[in-house]
Amino acid sequence: KLTNVEEYTTSKKAIDYLIQNYQLEGHLLCTKMFLRGTRYFSDRDVAVLTINGDKFFSPHPVIDLDTEEKTLSFLKSQTLTYGFVTKTYWLALQRLSVSNNFKLELLKIIGDQYVIRIKI
Repeated sequence: KLTNVEEYTTSKKAIDYLIQNYQLEGHLLCTKMFLRGTRYFSDRDVAVLTINGDKFFSPHPVIDLDTEEKTLSFLKSQTLTYGFVTKTYWLALQRLSVSNNFKLELLKIIGDQYVIRIKI
């Protein structure tokens, strides 16, 4: 029996965690899976991490980070970034952080969302 279904089906708990514990500024970073919940529950601008993924379309005004270069440029544009990513993108960001000298922190795992902070 699956308990805490909300943690796996919505971004609400992850958003609440960030809002209650951190001073959020700028765009939030997320993966496609968490886009709608992140925008809805946070009412913040969002950048979507899709490095080497399928083409992405959203009717919402979002930044699509589909290459490592775009991702790095975005991260450098706001020295502190919070977000929600899947384990796959957590691992990709770990590799990127080592090769590009930025600090990646795992703040909490809520359901299948890795709540992160990136400092450039």
